[in-house]
Amino acid sequence: MDFAPPPEGRIQDRFRPTAGELAAVEKLLVSSGWNAGERIVLLNANTSDRELIPLRRWSEERYAEVARRVLEEFPDVRVVLTGSPREVADVGALERRVGSPRCVSFAGKTSFRELLTLYTQAALMVTNDSGPGHFAALTDMAIVVLVGPESPQLWRPLGRDVRVVYRGLACSPCFSVYNGRTSGCVRNICMDISPDEVMRHVRELLREPNLSKQP
Repeated sequence: MDFAPPPEGRIQDRFRPTAGELAAVEKLLVSSGWNAGERIVLLNANTSDRELIPLRRWSEERYAEVARRVLEEFPDVRVVLTGSPREVADVGALERRVGSPRCVSFAGKTSFRELLTLYTQAALMVTNDSGPGHFAALTDMAIVVLVGPESPQLWRPLGRDVRVVYRGLACSPCFSVYNGRTSGCVRNICMDISPDEVMRHVRELLREPNLSKQP
C-alpha cells in the first residue's frame, strides 16, 4: 500500500529558558566579544557525522565559506559555531579556518538546555539534516537545513521559518528506516550543495523585517 505522509504542521510548543539559563548564555556570549547590538547566526557543521552518517555531511570548507560571506555582508552579525563535546577539536578547526574575531566556537561549552537557550537568542541557524534542526523547532529561530540522502517530506524540521535546501536527485533518498539507514553510495553528490544557494536563503532571511533584530 502506498504511504503518504500526514499534513505538515508547525510545532506549537515553545522552549522557555529560566532566568539563570538566560544569564549563563548571555555571559558566554559577552565573554566571546558579543554585544547586544549584534544578531547571532549559528552554524551547526555536525562534524560527528564523519563517523555516524557521513553521507549527510556538508563540508567544513563550505561552512567556512558561508561564515565568511555572512560576516562580510552583515557587519551586525556574529557567527557562533555549535557542536557537542566530542566535536570540540573539529569545530575549533572550523573557527580557525574562518579566521574572524566575530566567529566563535561554542562546541562543548553549553548544557543541552543552554544550547536551546542560545537558540532563543539567535536569528538563524544553518545546519545539515540532524538533531539540532529539530530541536530548534521549539524556538522562533529561522532554520536553513541541508538535506541529501533522506527525504525532506518525512524529516524536515517543523519550525516557524524553515528553508530546506534539497537537490532532489533521482537517487535520493537512498536510505531510510526501511533499509536500516544503509546505502551503497560512495560519493554523496546529493550534498554537493553550493554555498551560493545557502547564502541566497540566509540573505533573504536576514533581510526580513522580523529578523532585523534579536528575538
